[in-house]
Amino acid sequence: MIFDNFVKYLKNERKYSPYTVDSYSRDLIQFFDFLNIVHSRVSQVNIDNVRSWVIKLKNQGLASKTINRKISALKNFFNFCERENHITHNPLLKVKNLKEAKRLPIVVSASSLQNLFESKNIFEDTFQGLRNRLILELFYQTGIRLSELINIRLKDYDSAKKELKILGKRNKQ
Repeated sequence: MIFDNFVKYLKNERKYSPYTVDSYSRDLIQFFDFLNIVHSRVSQVNIDNVRSWVIKLKNQGLASKTINRKISALKNFFNFCERENHITHNPLLKVKNLKEAKRLPIVVSASSLQNLFESKNIFEDTFQGLRNRLILELFYQTGIRLSELINIRLKDYDSAKKELKILGKRNKQ
């Protein structure tokens, strides 16, 4: 009953995607199967149960990102249970997400880019071809962020000074 209400809450009130609702449902079933209790016994869950489950998941070799999603499912569920007065104390209040490894960006070599710009058949001699080449060269040579590149407008170019104003993070020019 609690579980079904939670799923309805995710679908109808939180407007989560069907994929997220399905993932959260599977995560909760997996958690309660691990504890060998039914969903209606949510008041029996404590922080040690959650930590044991997280350790088990980590020992199974799951990625921190996956485990954090599972923790998020539990947090949402127990917040819902607390709001609906099924529990008086939320066992996930002190549970923190695992640290995730930061991925390094993929760097394109200078020679690869030079070969790209020197190639005759990549950029057509049309407006679109010249525009595409300009976009890539501007992106590569200035090191601006993609969002900054996307937000460039015609008014940002000063032809007299031959300057292009870029609005960066925290409205820096």
